[in-house]
Amino acid sequence: MMADEIPGPMLEAVKFNSLQSPEAVAKHRSETIRRLISMANTLDRSEAKLKSELPERRREVLGKKRLLLFKALLEEAGSADNNLVDDICRGFDLVGRLPESNYFEKRFKPANLAPASLREVAEKARVALLGSVQSSGQPGLDSGVYEATLKEREKGFLVGPVAADTIPEGGTLTRRFGVIQRDKVRPIDDYRSSLVNAAVAQPEAVSLHGIDHVACLGSCILRSSSPGTPDEGLEAKCWDLAAAYKQVPLSDPAYHLDSNIAVYNPITGQPEIFQQKVLPFGSIASVTAFLRCATGIWLIGSAVLFLTWTSYFDDDLNFSKTSLCKHTDICISVFFRLLGWDLSEEKLVPYSQCCKILGVELVLSIQNTQARQTELTETIAAILKRGNLTRVEGEKLRGRLQFASNQLFGRRFRNCLTALNTHVKQGSRHVSHDLRAALTLMSKFLGLNRPRLVDVNFLEWVHLYVDASYEQGEKGGVGGVLYDSQGNCLGFFSEPVSSELVSKIKRADQETIIFELEGLAVATGLALFKDLLRGKRLVIFTDNQAVQSCLIKSKPSNKHMDLVIRFICSTEEELDVMSWVERVPSQSNPADVFSREIVEFFEGLKKSQVNLEEMWDKSLKEAWAESLYTGEWRDPICKGET
Repeated sequence: MMADEIPGPMLEAVKFNSLQSPEAVAKHRSETIRRLISMANTLDRSEAKLKSELPERRREVLGKKRLLLFKALLEEAGSADNNLVDDICRGFDLVGRLPESNYFEKRFKPANLAPASLREVAEKARVALLGSVQSSGQPGLDSGVYEATLKEREKGFLVGPVAADTIPEGGTLTRRFGVIQRDKVRPIDDYRSSLVNAAVAQPEAVSLHGIDHVACLGSCILRSSSPGTPDEGLEAKCWDLAAAYKQVPLSDPAYHLDSNIAVYNPITGQPEIFQQKVLPFGSIASVTAFLRCATGIWLIGSAVLFLTWTSYFDDDLNFSKTSLCKHTDICISVFFRLLGWDLSEEKLVPYSQCCKILGVELVLSIQNTQARQTELTETIAAILKRGNLTRVEGEKLRGRLQFASNQLFGRRFRNCLTALNTHVKQGSRHVSHDLRAALTLMSKFLGLNRPRLVDVNFLEWVHLYVDASYEQGEKGGVGGVLYDSQGNCLGFFSEPVSSELVSKIKRADQETIIFELEGLAVATGLALFKDLLRGKRLVIFTDNQAVQSCLIKSKPSNKHMDLVIRFICSTEEELDVMSWVERVPSQSNPADVFSREIVEFFEGLKKSQVNLEEMWDKSLKEAWAESLYTGEWRDPICKGET
């Protein structure tokens, strides 16, 4: 993601903070907060009248919210979601076509089941569900779910237990289950199994500010400092909404028909039914409804207070100059309080150069938290010890490892995930030799926890063009040329492919080795031009689409290429480079001539000498390290056999 791809309000907030002095920014925010307090006082009577006209249930849920203030500020911020506050007052449905925000991308996804059809099968589904509710068999899970449910009742989020015969005709019943998250149990309502989610039509595809937005925002702030001004530290803080979904009410139809959940009571051994007043966790409609609210809050903060922050579900991450941290802290606290949104006070920590959000740790870079690192390495150790991994466990582990890999620098981790993907697809339980090696290496990477860097160097680009040629029984060659962003040649190589190299690469069942040579050309260019690549933005051009695909996915199509890919990934890590790999047509590839002819001089430069056999041997060294493929014909490769 580049600076011109981040949302407009976010970019405007960055510009405001970069052009104004810290004193001017603080003055603007102080004046704005005073104005918002005045607006809130002016609207008090109208707010009270609005809430008095709401049914008791929705009035209780929305008691703290300053809805008219929210509406006025949305208009001031230029929000396209004109009906958001009206929809909040009415509450949100859980089935049918969802209302449009006019903010998210329009992409219609029809319902798989008509609401009328859902009502027709609801009674039979309720009976079947009640008969199937039983203990999970997992120690502490049943009691954790039930206790969490009772706590929600104490807080006024739900009522019950209620009798099954009080559910109206056509009303659905959803089972509540639990997921253990470190030291607590999170209850989840399975609206997928109750078919409620299937009866939702989505006119838009909601979007979130993920880690890429966080990284891009941070780098934009660092780059936007006014010339001549002294450098100032950048700190961050995460603001977490308390029971976020529970701060938004259901509509009356949703409350009467689709809010009932069945919970296993570990004391009686029987299911109990509770009725929810607020958005349930596990509903597709809940996600969309809440994200509309969260986006509205973010937009106001960005456009009115010029906060440089992001919104990811119930987490808002703010970047602030060190001199403004205390003032910004007060402003954001008052902002949430004025709108009536409750924050998780126990999760609020001071601004720091180290900030945790969603299992990710920002330390002027992005890395996994120690807790996530420890949890995953312990999980892997347990799998390796027992020697088996079910498909369900593998899918869950794969998802967690994929997310964790996004916060690690380099691409070798993604390469290792290939073995886990294969294991899951095959439905195997036994941990094979290859999977064991891959899990071991991933655990090592997690232990190193090398973070993704937030790089502000957008301008220093270099382009590496590579090519290879080879025809059966005839000579071949490998070549490459490096250009800077101005089109100046920085260096090139042009080497013949010897019969010794062919014998090292070619297997008995192969007709050509062009694929391996094209990959070796990339590896050679990275290794040869190390000093010119370090710390730069690099685009690699190859005319071989298969090689391009393998490099992008870090996923080999054969095991020779696996060696080359991991050598390339290792070199990238050594140079702090993340390559962009692009395909160039052969007729437009300037490296084409260097692979077909031996060129000694080009644009006043003498070719850089390189020994292709030594380059191949360097790739082979990956085979002796902890590796993804240790079975099949890896060992013969190590021995130099064909």
